[in-house]
Amino acid sequence: MNTKEMISQGSSFSALAGQAWNALKGKWLTVIGAMLFAFLIHSAIMFIPIIGNFSGWLLFPLTAGIMLFVLRVVRNEPPFEINLLFQPFNQYWHYVWANLRMAIFIFLWMLLLIIPGIIAGLRYSMTVYVMLDNPQYSVKEAMAESSAIMYGHKWQYFGYSLLIGLICFAGTLFTLGIALIWLIPWMAAFNAAFYESVRRRAPEFAADEGVEMIPALDDSELKSEPESESNSEPSHE
Repeated sequence: MNTKEMISQGSSFSALAGQAWNALKGKWLTVIGAMLFAFLIHSAIMFIPIIGNFSGWLLFPLTAGIMLFVLRVVRNEPPFEINLLFQPFNQYWHYVWANLRMAIFIFLWMLLLIIPGIIAGLRYSMTVYVMLDNPQYSVKEAMAESSAIMYGHKWQYFGYSLLIGLICFAGTLFTLGIALIWLIPWMAAFNAAFYESVRRRAPEFAADEGVEMIPALDDSELKSEPESESNSEPSHE
């Protein structure tokens, strides 16, 4: 299979869903165990007075570790060891700052309108994956790379996320939450597979589909971007 075929296949929901499911075959217990381990750590921290109120921020590198673990599973890059969960802690403040910086950007867009805020969230949704693949990147560079690879795919990802949300809701409703044991790892694998799909979309292949790869706007352009986003981008997407 050449790169272009791989890109085309990975762009559909069914292909990504199948890729995620196949990647988890024979590894369900490993992935579920890793996620459960991370959940127990997070739950324990939440019970610590004061610190527990900030557990989501303080343990964001652990969330990145889960993403790294599942990404390695999707890529079939063993060994799948529990210490992968703690690898992002080697750049602890790097990931904490990334979480804060993305939150600030999305919040500022939300102050304008809900739609620009959603677009910002989608634009930077691959930032952590980019950081995991490129530890040398600054947070700004990782956000710019996420913006570039998500150009032309933001609403596709939004639609996929809504569909996955409906699947998880149905699974919770009809199985009393039991199905989430499998759906949560599958959802994480789906997101990793989506990242794999868009990151392989080199400019020459994107051009074949009318998608222009552009860099993210700088911080200084924050106030001027909504107009250009709404006027020019839909014609490409």
